[in-house]
Amino acid sequence: MGSKRPDAMSLLGDKAVAVEYAFHGHKRRGWYRLFQSEVTWSESIPFVSERWREAAQRKTRLFVGNGAMFGDDEICDIAVALPGFPSIDIVELARTGTHNNPSDNWRQVKAAMKEIMEECPFEILFADQAGLHAVFHTKPTRKQAKAFSDVILTVSPDVLDGVHEEVEQAGHVVPRMKDMPDFPDDEMAMVLLISELGRFRLWWD
Repeated sequence: MGSKRPDAMSLLGDKAVAVEYAFHGHKRRGWYRLFQSEVTWSESIPFVSERWREAAQRKTRLFVGNGAMFGDDEICDIAVALPGFPSIDIVELARTGTHNNPSDNWRQVKAAMKEIMEECPFEILFADQAGLHAVFHTKPTRKQAKAFSDVILTVSPDVLDGVHEEVEQAGHVVPRMKDMPDFPDDEMAMVLLISELGRFRLWWD
């Protein structure tokens, strides 16, 4: 999959490996760093979370993915650096949303993400066929968060599962349903995740 490249090392370190891939009929070059943690994402997600702003300033997409994007299904849990690659196109490259769905479902997901991106830019920190994690450059307003939540739920209704636990783990009070206060309000928790924490995720079971 290629040789090491000095300019990739500044983001991925000396374990960066060059990779060539095709996108829309054009050959491109990127880099990846393989993580072999016993717990998936225990190292790779924190790694990109600490560096995504620097990468964005260099117009480089830095995110966690897998080798299927480059035609190698044996590689998993990698940090990927793609210079000059539009963030929204990661959805297409990773075929996000195709897990247990039609093979072209990524198109619907990409259209939904583009709608959000045009109003409030974000960086994708993780993407594969079954999920996506993203962080906004600037936190959306509560009104924007509600609109974005509605868009997300049209393509990824499964994402509500566990969203209130994520909000609670971040130290926020979980919203409760008005008519049933003993139960968490997952839709409002989703809005809180977007507006207060400045991030969102997609997930398909």
